[in-house]
Amino acid sequence: MTTLGVDSSVVCPTCVAETAVLLSEVTTLGGVTVELIDPDGNVIDAATPGYQQWQTSTREMQMLFETVDSSDAGTWQLRVSGNGQYAVNLFGSSALHMTSVGQHTARGNTPFQVGALITAEEGASCSGCTPTSVTLTLVGLDNTQTIPVTISGNTPPAVYGGSVTVSTPGLYRLMAEGVLENGSQFVRVDPTPIRVRAHGVSGSGDDSAVPGSTRSLSFELSNDGAAATFDLELFSEMGWTATDSIPDSVTLAAGESVVYTVNAVIPADAQIGSAEESVFVAVPQDDLSAVVSVSAKTAVVDYQRIFLPLVIR
Repeated sequence: MTTLGVDSSVVCPTCVAETAVLLSEVTTLGGVTVELIDPDGNVIDAATPGYQQWQTSTREMQMLFETVDSSDAGTWQLRVSGNGQYAVNLFGSSALHMTSVGQHTARGNTPFQVGALITAEEGASCSGCTPTSVTLTLVGLDNTQTIPVTISGNTPPAVYGGSVTVSTPGLYRLMAEGVLENGSQFVRVDPTPIRVRAHGVSGSGDDSAVPGSTRSLSFELSNDGAAATFDLELFSEMGWTATDSIPDSVTLAAGESVVYTVNAVIPADAQIGSAEESVFVAVPQDDLSAVVSVSAKTAVVDYQRIFLPLVIR
């Protein structure tokens, strides 16, 4: 073990740890205190050589810089006391790395794709480091859920991926575990969070129009979670899309949706090859970071394609 991390529900999932050999990340919530104890029973604190401590309003990081050798072998302990929430993350030094390459935002109760790129470090001596079996799991950061991923067989070399459906909105991390050709077992967790939302938007999609015409666009906002109020905005790249119904605020209960129809009016002198992009944005008032958007592009062409049926007698 080279690093040890402890986070409460107030975390920085994307923060990168410094190159410490031993690390305890602590964010206290509700009066939780954490102590790292070495194999000899010594508490790692400010009196320990190489100890450093960084602290912000929401995060405390305790770090011990030292070279691990045989004298550090044994059982390290993490002592947690108080009243609050915490999670324990274990990290190890290895030439085998894993990166999440699938979706990082998804809709709840809707299947989406996740993937893990698992490769040996370039230039590293890692004989037999090709996985012979891999399982993928989503691990909840806001809850205790673990959700298995159904792995498909049509992924590129070194990429293991598949489909997963998450019913509870929140932040998740992708965990890969399995066995290598050399018989070693491995577990890797990508620190980048995958966000699953209970609300989503959809639109008319991309299409074309001739100068002087009008294209009708529809945007839908739906909510599968608890009742929430959304602020809505519409942005027009060329200024050709306008409506009196947006900006707006709307409250949707679980299972409700609302549809807005707007017009993209193409000027008669619009240049062939230009394009209008209409962007519909919905922002939950109780969580500004959960903003969702969808765009519809309208390309200006000098003719419209018309498909006629072919009748063969």
